[in-house]
Amino acid sequence: MAKFIPTFSLWGENFDASTYFSVYSLSNVAKAFKRPINFDRTKTATNIYRRAQELGLVQFRKSQGRTYVTTTQKGDEYCIDLLKDFITWARIHGSNLSDVEGITSKGFSTVILSREVSEFHRNLIRRIDELNSNFQEEIESYLATSAKNS
Repeated sequence: MAKFIPTFSLWGENFDASTYFSVYSLSNVAKAFKRPINFDRTKTATNIYRRAQELGLVQFRKSQGRTYVTTTQKGDEYCIDLLKDFITWARIHGSNLSDVEGITSKGFSTVILSREVSEFHRNLIRRIDELNSNFQEEIESYLATSAKNS
């Protein structure tokens, strides 16, 4: 979603009324967070982007010998939905649990979720699992490579 945030869009290139990023510039975006995101720039990352292209989530563009990637409208919608869910989940976990409707704290580590909050959590996990399942081969390859390099 870096293309929608002015600070990050500075690292992108505009083509056809959309902001595209090189893999290198996306790694700069990942490093810019207060808690930087571990961003993979290996062949595995490229394979994940190619798979996302097959799913209609991203598109590529070549210009002056560089390859750029951007999210499609479908990818934007998917990312926005996930971001809304993550923001909601972060607010639930980042706030005083007794202030969140549907959550009851019962001491140090016991939390009771209402049926609605519990369903939200299950749906979020299911959606993440579905997204990850599209990239299972690439994820396994990345994990194997990471384990060898550790």
